[in-house]
This record gives sequence, C-alpha cells and structure tokens, in this order.
Amino acid sequence: MVILGLISLGITGLGAMILQGEFHNLAVNITVPTEATIAIEVEPGKTYAIARELAGPHITLNRPILIPPPDLTITITDAVSNQPIATTPDDWWMAQNFFGLKRERRSIASFVAPDHGPETTRVLVDIRGTFDHDQVYAVGPSAAVYKKRYQVQLLIGVFASGFCILFGMGACIYRLSRPVSLDADDGLLTP
Repeated sequence: MVILGLISLGITGLGAMILQGEFHNLAVNITVPTEATIAIEVEPGKTYAIARELAGPHITLNRPILIPPPDLTITITDAVSNQPIATTPDDWWMAQNFFGLKRERRSIASFVAPDHGPETTRVLVDIRGTFDHDQVYAVGPSAAVYKKRYQVQLLIGVFASGFCILFGMGACIYRLSRPVSLDADDGLLTP
C-alpha cells in the first residue's frame, strides 16, 4: 500500500505539472511595446485574464522583472461589434518550476469574452505604456478556470495517495508490533 501510495502521489504530481503547463500554453503571449493591435480567438462568455508573463529569456540582468508602468493602458475591443470590453482589476499569481526552468504569471486585469453564439469569437488587444525594456503579457483563461477544471481532481489524487501511504504504514506497524512465538514443530518463528 505504501508503494502504491507513492506511485499514485508521483502520478498526481506529474499530472499537476502537465495540466499547469497546458494551462500556461492556452494563453497568447504579446511582447510589448508593440505598435500593432493583436487579434485573439476567445471562447464566448469565458473570463480571460491579462497577466505579466515572467519566463525564460525575458528575465535577464539587462531586462529585470519590473512592475507595470504607471501609464499602462489595456484596451480590449470586440472585433465583431467594434465595441470596447470592460476590464476589471485582477490579482492572482501562478508559477511553474520544471528542473530549474521557471515561469510565472501575475494577473493585472480580466475581462469576459463577448457572447455572439456557440463558436469562438475574436477580440482585439492593445497594450500600451512606457516600458524600459520589452516585456511579455499573456492573455488567457483566468486562474479560476484552472481551479474549477482541475483542482478537485488533483486534491482527490493527493488525498487518496496520502490515505494509501498512511494505511500501508499502519499495516506495517501493526504487523511488526504483533508478538511472535517459536513453533516447536518446524522451528520457525510464527506470529
């Protein structure tokens, strides 16, 4: 049971790492400053976040992690109706570390994608400001989507693994704590 619990815990950890990587990859990364407005496909009615993507070659001595500039403006426009979409302040943080390769996201705003029917729709994203160096902003599903989609399954995996480990250890302790006697017929120790 202990071995089964450890294997289950390893599989749950690997699954969490893969799911978090897939979640990170759902976002569209925009390197700013940029002169162009970026068109992004979104699912109708879903909440999307605009986050600072802090990863890989974007974090260097010459381009350190900086807070967003005070004149930062984020404009989201519905590409179908050409109407602006309201953004709300948002603040969540998520990190992924894989053998020393780390990437982080810190959300700064969120918006709800327009609903024009069951198919995907497009929004136009324009991020402007006075940036000291190029930075990456990610536009993708909110962390609430990740939690709603995967957190319960991952918690079940962790608790089931922990139960198997504890049950197996309890069984081992019980087995070791039982008195033993020497059987006179065969000379073997038997419980």
